Amino acid sequence: SLNPGPIAEFIPRKKNTPPGVIQVNVPANEDATHAVLFYAESLDENSVGPPAQGALLRIANRRDLYPDKLLRMRTPAGSFAKQLIKSLNESDVVEGDNGIRIVTFHIDEEPSSKWKLWACTLTGDGIPSELAGPQRILIPAEQV
Repeated sequence: SLNPGPIAEFIPRKKNTPPGVIQVNVPANEDATHAVLFYAESLDENSVGPPAQGALLRIANRRDLYPDKLLRMRTPAGSFAKQLIKSLNESDVVEGDNGIRIVTFHIDEEPSSKWKLWACTLTGDGIPSELAGPQRILIPAEQV
């Protein structure tokens, strides 16, 4: 099937959320098999307004690359974003109300660094959803 998966949605961070922890809601959909988080360092120090979009690149007709080498995300600056992929069947993926799955990602980066995030879902046929984001986050400085 060439139908895309459901669009992921970022869960707003709370004050007590540990540094580098990002949560994404994935709406109920039997075709969705993976959630993908893309992240790139935010170099625009004093930017205001919404961050610029990126471009999702898919290598078509290559089942052997599924899921971790099938997609690339080109940032607005022209570089490729880092990616984290989680199967929706992993034990730490929590099923919420109405079949919504809550996926938790951990970004292990330097304290006080700034990042832009995008997320999508991927179907078993390798079709990505639309990108959610971008969203900006700051990895807080470590408390001593």
